[in-house]
Amino acid sequence: MAFIHQLSGQCEFSISNNNPCGETPIVFSIDNPSGTYGWDFDGDTNVDAFGPTVTYTFPQTGNDASYTVNVYQNNMLCNSEEVIILASPDPLLGVVPGNAIIDDHLIRVCSATPEATLQLINLSTTLPIDQTYYVNWGDGVIDTFDVSEFDNNGFVEHQYQNYGYYSLSFTAIAGNGCESVENYTFYNGSNPSVGLANPGNTVGLCAPATINFPITNYLSNPQGTEYYIYVGGELVGSYTQNDVPAIFSYTFLETSCGLTTSTGNYQNAFDVQVEAVNPCGSSQATIEPIEVSEPPELEFETDTPEVGCIGDPITVTNTSADINEVISGNPSICESSISPSWTISPGVAGIDWTVISGNVFSAEELEIIFNLPGEYTVTMTINSPSCGPFHFSESFTIIEPPNAGADFELNSDIIPSLPDECAPTTGIFTNTSTGDSLSYIWQVSPSSGWNFANGGTPLDASVDINFLDPGSYSVALTTTNACASSVWDTSFVIAGPPAVTLDNLPGFCETGTLDINSAMVSYGANGGQISTYTWSFPGAVPESSNDAFPTNIFFPGPGQYDITIQVDNQCGSDIATQILTIEEPGTLVIDNDITVCESEDPFQLFSDPTGGFWTGQGVNLDGLFSPSQNTLGDNLVVYSLILGECELVDSLTVTVLPSPVVEAGPSQEACIDEEPFIITGGSPIGGNWQATNGGVIIGGDTFDPVASGVGVFTLIYSFTDSNGCYAEDTKTIIVHDLPSVDAGPNQTICENPNDIQLSGFTPTGGSWSGPGVTTNGVFNVTNTPGQGAYQLYYEFINPNTGCGNLDSLMITVVANDTAYASIDREVCLDAGLQVLNDGNPVGGTWSG
Repeated sequence: MAFIHQLSGQCEFSISNNNPCGETPIVFSIDNPSGTYGWDFDGDTNVDAFGPTVTYTFPQTGNDASYTVNVYQNNMLCNSEEVIILASPDPLLGVVPGNAIIDDHLIRVCSATPEATLQLINLSTTLPIDQTYYVNWGDGVIDTFDVSEFDNNGFVEHQYQNYGYYSLSFTAIAGNGCESVENYTFYNGSNPSVGLANPGNTVGLCAPATINFPITNYLSNPQGTEYYIYVGGELVGSYTQNDVPAIFSYTFLETSCGLTTSTGNYQNAFDVQVEAVNPCGSSQATIEPIEVSEPPELEFETDTPEVGCIGDPITVTNTSADINEVISGNPSICESSISPSWTISPGVAGIDWTVISGNVFSAEELEIIFNLPGEYTVTMTINSPSCGPFHFSESFTIIEPPNAGADFELNSDIIPSLPDECAPTTGIFTNTSTGDSLSYIWQVSPSSGWNFANGGTPLDASVDINFLDPGSYSVALTTTNACASSVWDTSFVIAGPPAVTLDNLPGFCETGTLDINSAMVSYGANGGQISTYTWSFPGAVPESSNDAFPTNIFFPGPGQYDITIQVDNQCGSDIATQILTIEEPGTLVIDNDITVCESEDPFQLFSDPTGGFWTGQGVNLDGLFSPSQNTLGDNLVVYSLILGECELVDSLTVTVLPSPVVEAGPSQEACIDEEPFIITGGSPIGGNWQATNGGVIIGGDTFDPVASGVGVFTLIYSFTDSNGCYAEDTKTIIVHDLPSVDAGPNQTICENPNDIQLSGFTPTGGSWSGPGVTTNGVFNVTNTPGQGAYQLYYEFINPNTGCGNLDSLMITVVANDTAYASIDREVCLDAGLQVLNDGNPVGGTWSG
């Protein structure tokens, strides 16, 4: 039964094993999960697993180990529990020195006979907790020992009868029930033997070449022996003792050029090596040299396509690749090129064809001219000593170049009543070109206004073309074969009815005189010749004309006039009509003359209709007038408006009067305790004062410092002159606070005739007044009637503001006490220190 930890809420969890061993998977499950969960199994606060149910494996240790398991719900720690992992045994084996060799978990015994005795020692580090051991020797025998039978002071042994590999395991069980297993591999054998027979004929080979290599001396090797076969140092096959072949067959697909055998003995050669390996050693056998050439990949390039022309040179160049020919010797060498030979058929050199560069026996490149048309084949041959002869051929067709030509005539059978040169008409083009294997392309420019007649196409030898629209045409015949292209072409004009366009007639206001020019009328003869021009101007003077560009045509009043022009040529006529409009002028209304003050805000001038523009001093294009110093006096402003062909203009005068010159005067200052005073400096007289930030003005011209309070006050002085023009100026009045004055504390002094300097007053720099005191604050009783109380005054005036204040103190003069020193006394010189202690009153000081 699973052990349930008695915790509360949704963090209680179950553990699948309450006595777990190391390396044993343990399942942890939340009993009533809600939300997300994280688990920390080693107490380092790092989450090791997520989810309500997780599996975790703790490591093995030789002693019991305690781990703190923390559970986090929604990233908050919600439960912690201690888990004890029981100690696990340590099943570690060794071998008796000299009996066998152990390398990690591989144990081997190498001997000449298959019978072997394996002796093992116990290297477990957990002997105090170990209780029982099992040794599975891998040959079907399992021995059981207790810790007293197989401790680290002795050994156990087992006899093997055959060579081979054995899977050996050592299991240890502790007293707490924890179990551990360690697996080993035991090899019983000896070093292998192997050989490789030389089949001969291993040089002068041509790829692909297959050689069979007999493998020898391997049958007596023990099981577990592995065989590796290398070609040119690269692994190409691996076998076991059970499947090693008696003959290894290998096909060499590439040349041995550029290679060195694994032994370093041979250049440009392969080697084949077999290696037999088992845990007790290895053996090798090698066959070398194996020399393999590669068949050349023949090809030549030509600067001419398969179809050539008489008299044009054709160049053929050997571009054969991958020539890797091994020439046997001591040492062997590798050739990367073999000179070719050439044949040209059919024909006779000098008659049918001529070699003008190179020779047919060893040249890498030939230049040939073919003198007669026909089919020719050029063949290149390369003879490989190892692989034999190889051939590459290419055929050429030699032809004559083209010479394009055609005959051309026009035929107006489409509309017989029209002249042949008038559209629509048909062009008849008869091909007279010469040459071999010709192809044809007819091209007509422009791309519209025509079509091929009678189902013809642009690839036909001869064509009929319908020219449907008048205009200039070009017809070209391109005749092409593999040698070249030849072009015949011709250009001509197909006429049509004339074209006339009448546009851009000017407009007029009230009356107008028209002069026709090329900007108003355009004529198109359409390949023909215009014979007549006929103009009509009803209601004008004159009313008609036969000039191409008539002038001085007068239209006497407002209205609409029809203007017509007709033109004629041999193919037909065309007419154009336009209406000429003479407009009636409209009425314009604007403001009357205006008088304003310089200081007034900008204002909008009136116009009807709107949409025109204003010009003049002080006004913008939209009619906003801005009075200023620059516009003083009379300003003529003009309003212009264009309505159709009529321009309306009117004007008005804006008189700008200067503003009065106003001065508020210099700024003034006052103390907070002053009486109201008249504000001065305003000019011209008769203006008005106004405070803007709290200053109090009485009766229009009197400033009250007490009511205004301490501060800086801005005053505006405004004045309106007889023209109604207004101006203003500002000044400031500063109201200063009184200085803070303290005369110091009251004092009581004795009636002594001494000067007493008063102190404790602030600020310094003031003056004193009152009974017995000087202005500098020196008090003397002798300047007073005597005992009694005297009030003294301290006054200070701020040198920066001129504002003053005072304070007072009381000095009380009292009678002096009477000092009694006692009677005189006489003492001897040697009487010692005398204490004078009978002075009265007590508390005084002695001097003398």
